[in-house]
Amino acid sequence: MKTIAPLLAGIGMAAVTALILINFNLMMDTEDFFMIWIMPAIILGSGLIGLIWGEILIRRNTMNSAHITGEVPEPELQPTTPV
Repeated sequence: MKTIAPLLAGIGMAAVTALILINFNLMMDTEDFFMIWIMPAIILGSGLIGLIWGEILIRRNTMNSAHITGEVPEPELQPTTPV
């Protein structure tokens, strides 16, 4: 179930994105080149930059990457000495 749900969500989001891009000129009700091609490119480009930045954080193995991947490290237990 951990792989099926994200896979279905990804397929659904890709389908919705494709439909938006195909029908973007109908939604904007314009034939302006900037509005039809540049605006969706800016939106998709920012998403791509976010994916790349997330991958950079994960590969750097920073503390932020542990929170991104859900692998927050367990705190180390300090040995106790009897008093």
